[in-house]
Amino acid sequence: MTFFAEETDSSDSPNHSDSMSPQNPAPVLRMAIPKGRMFDQISRLFAEAGVEIRNSERDYRPTISLSGVVAKILKPRNVIEMLRDGARDVGFAGNDWIAESGVQLLEVLETGLDPVRLVVAAPAALLTDGKLPDRPLVVASEYTNLARQWIAREGIEARVLTTHGATEVFPPEDADIII
Repeated sequence: MTFFAEETDSSDSPNHSDSMSPQNPAPVLRMAIPKGRMFDQISRLFAEAGVEIRNSERDYRPTISLSGVVAKILKPRNVIEMLRDGARDVGFAGNDWIAESGVQLLEVLETGLDPVRLVVAAPAALLTDGKLPDRPLVVASEYTNLARQWIAREGIEARVLTTHGATEVFPPEDADIII
């Protein structure tokens, strides 16, 4: 997991301020934090740095013990969209979803948390002499853009079946390959 910032000129930001005054209060940094297991890991990372993130179970706007920082908890893929659209200034996201989305973001810090390794897998019975059969295939994946890129690189005839978790359950009946 990596800490990203939107890749824009800060003078374009609605929170940009050349000087601080009562009319121009301290800028607010809008942070996006992924929900679930990733939220817990980010909270521990911040705690190690002496920053407390307080949140109730069903609250999507945690309190952070840093002045001028507001946070929102989002699904990991939505963090990327919010950064892309300028709705959040900084956020935590997996490099897998960054690659899938094709969004250009400024990497601030690789946290080393929750690493993901994308692999292509197929049942051994599908292969002939270690090679894929020469026929149209079905590739099941949550990463549809990356799957299409892989199909093009491999030069195979295949269609992508979009999954929403538990991709490993699709072969052999519903898909030949998973990513």
